[in-house]
Amino acid sequence: IIIGGIFMRNYQLMRPFSLLQDFDDIFYTKNEAKTWKPVARAKEEENYYHLTMDIPGVDKEHLKVDLKDQVLSVTGERRDHFSEGSTEYDSVARFEQNFTLPKNSNLDEIEVNQHNGILDIYVPKFQKVDTTRSFEIKSGSGSFLKKPTE
Repeated sequence: IIIGGIFMRNYQLMRPFSLLQDFDDIFYTKNEAKTWKPVARAKEEENYYHLTMDIPGVDKEHLKVDLKDQVLSVTGERRDHFSEGSTEYDSVARFEQNFTLPKNSNLDEIEVNQHNGILDIYVPKFQKVDTTRSFEIKSGSGSFLKKPTE
């Protein structure tokens, strides 16, 4: 899906499941990492693009946002620890999502914030510079393409 020039993939927070099917496999895996696909949304504003991801339970230390060329990569993991009687369970869910940014993105001014389980990424657009001007018309042949004489 392309929204406002940003390549987007919409993911559900969790895969659909039946309570009668593999409930323990989904929630109580013993030290096995599962993949997780957070919900991501993009919105184009007049001066910037706003990418939002729902990442509840992801600590800042387990989150990384990188940029290479025009591709923004967001990776992270959510760690949970459960106890049921005398049995201990650790759950790790990892995700990685890549977003190709539009060519008019100001890659030097990207801002990333995390608050209350929401990751906000603001990508400013390059501001258009008014290039309207008038030029002086000179008489004679131009010197721009002439080689200097030695």
